[in-house]
Amino acid sequence: MNTREELLVRILHKLPEKFKDRLVLKGGVLLQIMNSARATQDLDYALVSEESKKILAKRIEESLLTLEDVRIVETRLNSRGIFMEVERKSDSRQKILLEISVIPSLHLPPETLSTTTLAKSVSLTARAISGMAFPEAYAHKIAATLERSVARDLYDLTVFEPICNFDQKTLAERLSRLSMERSKSKSISFQEASVLLKQRIQNLTEKDLETDLYPLLPADQRSGLSMMIKASVGRLAQKMAIVNS
Repeated sequence: MNTREELLVRILHKLPEKFKDRLVLKGGVLLQIMNSARATQDLDYALVSEESKKILAKRIEESLLTLEDVRIVETRLNSRGIFMEVERKSDSRQKILLEISVIPSLHLPPETLSTTTLAKSVSLTARAISGMAFPEAYAHKIAATLERSVARDLYDLTVFEPICNFDQKTLAERLSRLSMERSKSKSISFQEASVLLKQRIQNLTEKDLETDLYPLLPADQRSGLSMMIKASVGRLAQKMAIVNS
């Protein structure tokens, strides 16, 4: 079964072999493991290491190139992390984008997760992998939602909201250096962040959902989505408003 989804799962299984629990899954694929219906072509990780990004990138490339029918199109390094574009040699339309943040430590111990749902769909054997603790991942998603205006981020918050609370320490750190719409970073309070989230859901339109989110969701998941997002994110904003008050 040579599909893009199968390639994603093979990479998901391969990379932890070299980095073990230091490589921690986050982002959209973590949400898929949590039963999110939103599709993604990205694999996002946090890599706990003090080594240089150049050395780490070489080790990641070496690991990926042991996979059959895989080519690394591009590797880029910047202050945010390591970015790789990976594709099948036999079909360049099947691409996976890797984004790996190199960090000195996590705030919370990672979760041990099973890839059962994803692996079963492409007829592969499931494996145990490390995922970012849900409260920590939730806090990062809140910050990302504030930094950019995309409807899929608001949807992702609705996946986290019924499962866990956000980790206050992680979110406080992110809010202390928030860069909204690529502007210079600044510090904002939980209360200011709450107001911004309320503004985001007040301004959310059906056109925003049609453009940014609906193409990533099955048709049967779209009905009533605007109301669900506004209710869920509204509850989150209320929780944030009373932090440290």
